[in-house]
Amino acid sequence: MSHFRLTTHLSQIVEDSHTESVIIFIHSADCNGSGRVYDEIKRRLEEKRLIVPIYLVTVQEMPVLSKKIEDFFDIKHESPQVLILNKGKVVYTAHHDAININNFVFE
Repeated sequence: MSHFRLTTHLSQIVEDSHTESVIIFIHSADCNGSGRVYDEIKRRLEEKRLIVPIYLVTVQEMPVLSKKIEDFFDIKHESPQVLILNKGKVVYTAHHDAININNFVFE
């Protein structure tokens, strides 16, 4: 069972970020590095070590949402990529090897 939230609407993600911080994980199913980050996030979700909503955006399945995120936040698309939103604003972003799960583990 996946603990990721799924949506095709950026407005839903932004709206949710006004209630609590949310994470957007932009994932590429074709990238080994992205797969490793995906597995680590999933493991921490299953262990209940990540307690904030995480929206999974797989670029091959949701290219329109991925592009909307890039345009709306004016952040160049990379994958894997993590954005943390709070009150509709990006408060943390990282991609590829710069992603440090410990920076967004709210234990």
